[in-house]
Amino acid sequence: MKILYQKLERSLRDCKFNETGKLLHENWLLKKTLVGSISNSEIDDMYNKAMDAGALGGKICGAGGGGFF
Repeated sequence: MKILYQKLERSLRDCKFNETGKLLHENWLLKKTLVGSISNSEIDDMYNKAMDAGALGGKICGAGGGGFF
């Protein structure tokens, strides 16, 4: 994840937003392997719908069972 952060920072700085989206997606997939409770079926459904609609990635923010998509 640390390497992804460095790539993400570079992609934002260089305005390579398609790459940014792909890196966000890769990070999300990695995060989901760390803790089973990091997501739920509602969040997964929203995320998958966004990806199916053409999003390249996404960021879920928040902690402690709350947050926003």
